[in-house]
Amino acid sequence: MDFSIGTSSGSSLIENSGSEEDLQALTKRRRTISDPESARRSRLRKKKHLEDLMYQIGELSNRLQSPNENVDANNCETAFERLSLNDN
Repeated sequence: MDFSIGTSSGSSLIENSGSEEDLQALTKRRRTISDPESARRSRLRKKKHLEDLMYQIGELSNRLQSPNENVDANNCETAFERLSLNDN
């Protein structure tokens, strides 16, 4: 803040040089430019995040619906027997 001090009939006056108003106007102008850009970037991030979540839902749904060839009752029993034999 730029202040100039003047005296008038023995009392001091503090006058604002106008730089504070200029700074506020500049800050407001920057904000009006950057706020829409920031909002646009935020919307794009949100959209990408939503797309990623939808993709993950699709992948998980496919995994639940498709039978896994590697896992069946016989394989589980065989694996359990191997573990039991290794423990002894």
